[in-house]
Amino acid sequence: MPGLTRGQTASLFTCLPHRRHGSCTRYGLPGPVVLIRHPSPGRIRTEADTRQTALARGARQEEDMMAITRHVLAVQRYRVFIRAAAWDIWDALTRPGWTQKYGYRTPVQYDLRPGGTYLAFSTGPMKLRGVRDVIINGEVIEADPPFRLVQTWHAMFDARTAAEAATRLRWEIEEAETGAAALTVMHDLDGAPRTAALAAGEISELGGGWDWILSDLKTLLETGRPLPPDTFRQNGPRIWRVPGRQPVAAEVSS
Repeated sequence: MPGLTRGQTASLFTCLPHRRHGSCTRYGLPGPVVLIRHPSPGRIRTEADTRQTALARGARQEEDMMAITRHVLAVQRYRVFIRAAAWDIWDALTRPGWTQKYGYRTPVQYDLRPGGTYLAFSTGPMKLRGVRDVIINGEVIEADPPFRLVQTWHAMFDARTAAEAATRLRWEIEEAETGAAALTVMHDLDGAPRTAALAAGEISELGGGWDWILSDLKTLLETGRPLPPDTFRQNGPRIWRVPGRQPVAAEVSS
């Protein structure tokens, strides 16, 4: 086509007239016309340009998804409805005799005063795998039995979680007249990405996270028995694996 150099292409398109005034709606030309757009050198795009643009767009989308994921993991909220009294739920969260019956089966120690100490201890099977005695520590910030408990929560399941900053955990219990109660867990995990992944159940060798714990707690309080050990068999045999040692399937048994 005259006026075009080799490698350039022209774009042809039809500009239809407006239904009322009969002129081209874009350029004001009468009647239907065919326009030829002559590309300027600065607007010529090669296949390499197209690939680069696609890669840049993909990188931006990946960054956006990573930012959303970081936000979701940094502030986690869980809520479960339990057919139990508020005091029963409170005791199940804070008394070692209860915490050894569900979830990780770990005994805990609470000093339920502002500034008091919170400790969670490893179980016998965990110790056989080389896990330290204290696997979580923290400090009580606020305690309003049996409705509200705010504390710090510093996981020390492995060297990577121990190296992260302490997180903030809030328990809220709302009792209804029907005899049921809502237990809400708010976990602020900003600055602790591995602990956040652990809490979300994303690290299979470290268990099922809060979903796992709360499901087991609900079942225990409503039926008097925790969920069957087989429920967690997918994760159970790998919990507390220490390099060089073989895990045992009974690690999550009560």
